[in-house]
Amino acid sequence: MTEGPQKLRMQRSPKSTRSETLILKDGKKISAGGGMATGGVFQAEGQFEGDWRRRKMPVVIKAYERSGHEIFPSIAETHKSALKDKIRVPRTLRYNVEEGMIVLTDLNARGHVALSFNNPSELIAENSLTELPGFEQTAKDIFTHAAYAASKNYAILADGYFVMVPTKEKEKTDFVVGDLQSLVKRTEPDPPGMSLRVYNLKGARRFLDGFCRIWLTEDVQERYLDMIEKIEAGIPLK
Repeated sequence: MTEGPQKLRMQRSPKSTRSETLILKDGKKISAGGGMATGGVFQAEGQFEGDWRRRKMPVVIKAYERSGHEIFPSIAETHKSALKDKIRVPRTLRYNVEEGMIVLTDLNARGHVALSFNNPSELIAENSLTELPGFEQTAKDIFTHAAYAASKNYAILADGYFVMVPTKEKEKTDFVVGDLQSLVKRTEPDPPGMSLRVYNLKGARRFLDGFCRIWLTEDVQERYLDMIEKIEAGIPLK
């Protein structure tokens, strides 16, 4: 991304014949990115040109040093089906044709910062969090959602989750499946000896453990990890 306002031609899906112009401004880099998004992750304020009914919307842009053309079709298809199946993914997904950038709803808006377990953030320092309001319920919800996703035939990799950490008083943690490359819609039943439910639950545990170890201060990590272990122990595997 470049500094200053930008106009990007956006598409809703690879087969769409309708394009929109998204005006971006006040962009700033918030993460180095990961996976294929090695161009970085940026936060910006956006508005669709000519749409006076919409308020300005905060967005996150994933930039790819290599073109995102090759991955967008599968991401768009998964996103569409995930919304229908009530998987907790960002509501907005757009694709910039010229630059190959993917634009998503900004999960860092409205008093939260979205943190994964394997990507550094330029908004919060590692091992700096001492308290996560409402985290016990969030951990329960992540395990529950992992099992629900399996019932809908979705695999969620550990790096697909983000915890939305509050930055304002009276707010509580929440979560979202924010990395759509780590959400896979399966079309085949479980092979013998393999359970998608167990796979998803293990992925949820891996995420929660990794999240605590990278973001919490060392003196509170064991308390949170013990909480997660007890929650997992009460979840049936079938």
